[in-house]
Amino acid sequence: SNCVKRTGIGVHIPLVQSLMFHIHRDGLDFRTRMRLKMMRKMFHRAGVTLAVSSGVAKQITNLTGLPADRMEVLHNVTDIRAYGNLPSKEKARASLGLDPNRPVIAGLGRLHSAKNFPMFARASKAILEKHPHAQFMIIGEGNERGKVESAIREAGVGDSWTLLGQRNDVPECLAAADLFVQSSDYEGFPVAVIEAMAAGLQIVATDVASLGEVVQDGTHAMLIPAGGQEELSNSVIELLENPEKGLALSAAAKELAWSYYNIEAYIKRAEVFLRAALASHHA
Repeated sequence: SNCVKRTGIGVHIPLVQSLMFHIHRDGLDFRTRMRLKMMRKMFHRAGVTLAVSSGVAKQITNLTGLPADRMEVLHNVTDIRAYGNLPSKEKARASLGLDPNRPVIAGLGRLHSAKNFPMFARASKAILEKHPHAQFMIIGEGNERGKVESAIREAGVGDSWTLLGQRNDVPECLAAADLFVQSSDYEGFPVAVIEAMAAGLQIVATDVASLGEVVQDGTHAMLIPAGGQEELSNSVIELLENPEKGLALSAAAKELAWSYYNIEAYIKRAEVFLRAALASHHA
């Protein structure tokens, strides 16, 4: 501490800290309580706290007691530059062994319980009853693969499903799809939805966490309640049967992704917050 007082190091040098902390997964065991105690100290001493969504900001308030006016929302983004030069739908489908003449409905993410991909699999049965030529795929891998496979098998829809596993060519895979489904029960920030928007896909997604902040229901996507299996299948069927509506949604979503949820726009917004924090620190 004497060294800090003499040199000023650690007092006048700003520190930017990124924190990922999933309280809903860890539970309140001893380790989690200790982490919460440190979090409370850190947040209350911070010049500015940036949350990736209003939902996350509320969680921080609940966990740490930090007043809402001490936080700002800086929506997360992902690097969507790879979506600027995608292959044609026909070429992308051929590379994945999919029929180029049948609609493709895709999901993306870790095969984790929070994503609720089994619900997506069960919902596909009702979709196939109306549109038997539909094809389904999920890009991603995880410890819930067995449960997803079981749901597909129990629904009797295995001939229409492909689990692609972990891929290093996600943009090219999404280029094969017409529709994107997010079936999650929980999301901190829906990065996969941003990627689907950038790829120009029609989107049906559960309205969890910050999704209602990212897109407007009926303008950029069709939002459904968490766990809404029937709403999921009905929304997909509606888009398959109303191509004009789907094209309008995907065009609006794509424009939003490229104008707001891209890395360059994010850096500009982040810079404003960080400069304000510095100005407050030196005031």
